[in-house]
Amino acid sequence: MKIALVSNHFWPVTGGIERVMLDVGSEMVRRGHEVEVHCSNVHPNGKKLAGEEEYAGIKIYRYPYAFRAGYYTSLFRPTIKDVDVLHLNGFGMLTNDYLTRKYHRKIPIVFSTMHGIYIPTKKLINKIYHRMYFHTVGKKTLMLADKITTLQELDILRLKSIGIPEGKIVAVPPFLGDKMLEERVTVENKPFERYIVYVGRLHTEKSPGHLILALNKLKMKDVGIVFVGPDGGEKEKLSVLAERMNMRERVKFTGNVDEYTKMKLIAGSEFLVLPSMYEGFGIVILEAWALSKAVIASRVGGVPYIITDGADGLLYEWGDIDALAHQMESLLTDRDLAHKMGISGREKVIAKYTKSVVVSQIENIYEEVIHSNQHGKKS
Repeated sequence: MKIALVSNHFWPVTGGIERVMLDVGSEMVRRGHEVEVHCSNVHPNGKKLAGEEEYAGIKIYRYPYAFRAGYYTSLFRPTIKDVDVLHLNGFGMLTNDYLTRKYHRKIPIVFSTMHGIYIPTKKLINKIYHRMYFHTVGKKTLMLADKITTLQELDILRLKSIGIPEGKIVAVPPFLGDKMLEERVTVENKPFERYIVYVGRLHTEKSPGHLILALNKLKMKDVGIVFVGPDGGEKEKLSVLAERMNMRERVKFTGNVDEYTKMKLIAGSEFLVLPSMYEGFGIVILEAWALSKAVIASRVGGVPYIITDGADGLLYEWGDIDALAHQMESLLTDRDLAHKMGISGREKVIAKYTKSVVVSQIENIYEEVIHSNQHGKKS
């Protein structure tokens, strides 16, 4: 079959959606399918990317923005031709709203919510916008799709609450590539003898500053923090915060790193902390588990549906710095417990979150919407 994937960004941009799309697309190519990706031609760092190229057997088509006011409130207009299925990625993105309305009578559409359908915000105007969008434009988009995939069970309940038929919705988790599970990682030249690792954008929604605040509350002063990932606007604030607390020598920023370096940094850590205000899923949880590392995470979004509190990780209420500090101290002082949690997490990844399991599920969904001809029966 011929598959068209659409998202705001794609390779060489890295991130949760981009990694999942690359893994799904390359595996579909390996299985004999033809895959093309349609995305914007602007890298998040502002650099313009080539209009067309090929990577991992995937044809990439990039387009300039017709409108852009932010990550979600942006629009580019791909031309989709001669494909068997159109797979849109990311709820709340204007491009996907546009494409659904343009092609829903012509091409079977699978819509993956990816970040989730509820995106919390501190600003009242944004809260009003998100609520209005969810019950109007967003709802219409989802009703026009042939199949909706979500990363978490919570979104299924929310979708059903606004009248989306249950039979149209299916939970499909992200997965880890074989390399993350199979590669032997050699830990050497550690940034600190003992450290906690954070993996992700340094963005206010990810709350990286909470990790510094929590570490400052611990009595043990021989533990550092390694922040792995690109600056999303918070790096300078984090540096100032660490300096103010006399912790600058205990904090390291690596910026973007390649996959193997990321694996080494996770493998050399005591455990991973994900302190986000919101996570649709949290792929870094799986990455830490794959390397047999325990995870501490805020109880938000889809995270409580992934982590079994006390078994393969620890959960705390977002923003409760004292609770986060307590969780961190408990794993730093009981390394056997941290190790057992990491092993349990790895076992869960192998059972539920491998490429063969998840991509086969997606492949079956494509075949279902193609052969059901729902796209020709909509009123």
